[in-house]
Amino acid sequence: MTMESSPLRNMADIRAVEAIPLENRYAHRSIYEALVLVAGLQPDKVAVHYLPSASVGDDAETLTYRELLAGVNQTANMLRSLGLESDKVISVLTPNLPQTLLAVFGGAASGIVNMLNPYLDTSHLASIMNEVGTRLLLAPGAAIDEEIHRKALALQQQVPTLEFVIWIGGGNPQSDFDQLLERFPGEQLSHERLPQEHEIATYFHTGGTTGAPKIAPLTHGNEAYVVWALKFVPGLDEHDVVMSGMPWFHGGGLFINTVAPLCAGAAVVVLGPWGYRHQRAIVDFWKIVERFRATFFLAVPTIFQNLLQAPPSADVDISSLRLTACGGAPLSVEVIRRFEQQTGLTLFEGYGLTEAGVSSVRNPRNGERRIGSVGIRYPYQSIKTVEVDGQGRMLRECGPEETGLVVIKGPNVFPGYLQESHNRGLWVGDGWLNTGDLGRFDVDGYLWLTGRAKDLIIRGGHNIDPQVIEDAFYRHPDIAVAAALGKPDPVVGEKPVAFIVLRPGVCVSVEELFQHAHETITERAAVPVDIFLVDEIPRTEVGKIFKPRLRWAVTRQVIEQALSPLAGHGVAISVTVEADAMHGMLANVLLSGGSQAALQEVARQVKEMLAPYSFKAIITGD
Repeated sequence: MTMESSPLRNMADIRAVEAIPLENRYAHRSIYEALVLVAGLQPDKVAVHYLPSASVGDDAETLTYRELLAGVNQTANMLRSLGLESDKVISVLTPNLPQTLLAVFGGAASGIVNMLNPYLDTSHLASIMNEVGTRLLLAPGAAIDEEIHRKALALQQQVPTLEFVIWIGGGNPQSDFDQLLERFPGEQLSHERLPQEHEIATYFHTGGTTGAPKIAPLTHGNEAYVVWALKFVPGLDEHDVVMSGMPWFHGGGLFINTVAPLCAGAAVVVLGPWGYRHQRAIVDFWKIVERFRATFFLAVPTIFQNLLQAPPSADVDISSLRLTACGGAPLSVEVIRRFEQQTGLTLFEGYGLTEAGVSSVRNPRNGERRIGSVGIRYPYQSIKTVEVDGQGRMLRECGPEETGLVVIKGPNVFPGYLQESHNRGLWVGDGWLNTGDLGRFDVDGYLWLTGRAKDLIIRGGHNIDPQVIEDAFYRHPDIAVAAALGKPDPVVGEKPVAFIVLRPGVCVSVEELFQHAHETITERAAVPVDIFLVDEIPRTEVGKIFKPRLRWAVTRQVIEQALSPLAGHGVAISVTVEADAMHGMLANVLLSGGSQAALQEVARQVKEMLAPYSFKAIITGD
């Protein structure tokens, strides 16, 4: 058996691939059709190894490709019987379970799958489900996860369109997932109409852990391209064994770590319901690699930092690993070097975003890997950096080594957010997706990200890349995590500050860190004016550093310090800073106590004191 893969090495290889029209490159129009094709070639091969507690000692539950496809067909037929059609939605509120995987493939073969983050609070989940019009909900029974189970029960009262809840491990034959499946055939779909490329396959929600989320739809055509590209560019094939430990409600964890490998004929090792959140997943990681002879894994920077604290022992054989990849956020060059030195592996960086099919650029496995670069683009996509004006209009394309806004166009790019209000400023020029990322291309077509446009620290017109600061701190042997951002300043707009987490068991003073910063950050304007030693850095549910929460905290501190001269006027001042849909960030200053005249006078002075700052502030009084 042979499956198409290719050692793409450089941009010349990419352009050679593009000599053949994309529609002639693959025979599937959806991930369901891709699974049917591969299951027909190798029905008896194990597709999934599931470790219930993410421990190397677990008895693995397995699914062959024949069993996987049969379960997917049963799921699709069961969902169709419950009213799921091409324009109807099943929301999936489950951890990484085998049944979740059946719902992903089977749901997309019948209707639209809405992947939900089970860590969100109930009201947030309800807002997403109401936005997409959820018809069916898949959720765990109390024995699997009591907290998520309680959320699902509450959602039944908060989502008017919700007609039916299917429970994994629910026990009731009328609503238990496994018992329902037994009633339906697995040989083929009961409905003849297969998904069409232009139709919506999946809804992902983006936008972090606070505020109203954006709903990002991916079409069947988007997903068909992505699973082909992830097979074609990294060279995934039937000989691979892929570690799946990232959450499946995130596009990278679902497609790069799981769906694409299965569509390429690989085997997937699922690290329990909670993936890398399992304590054993990190402790036993290298032993699990050895046990299953794993060849590939993808993780976010946090996981690589955790694995640095638990390196493979000398008696563990990890020679099977041929590809390790980082995604989700830029990884410090210093962390890459530490990881490669400890493990002997080569780490390949890549780049993608949900709105562009989760993966767009990668360092070539068989070509030159440039440390610090995210690599070269996938075939049939167009990616460039551009200069835009203050209204987001494209002025010109940037040249080599010139930083600009990264924009993407191609078969991977989604059709736009479900809510039209979120599409303002999303498209640049003639249908180019505004990624919100800053980067530059070198003369050989490698993309180097330089930060998020909104993360750029602008000090008196001087643009400072936060990663420059973070990389300098990562060169300190006692620093585990560094996050740099801009602190509001009334004179120069912003000044850089840094939040630092030390390695366990070490003691380093703030004064020593300032000295290190002055010695290692050659750009004087980039040296932080404040360094905060903290126990932990806030993160999103997929492990990315969540800088907005740090920005809110430091902005609140700035406001409180600026207003400190007003103490003693008999008026209490309370400050909160939070996300805001219109302004990005909103400061609320609440005045209480004192006479009406005192409140009015303090409000006047607060307004005057905060006027030089660029953030939006609202002043209210009792």
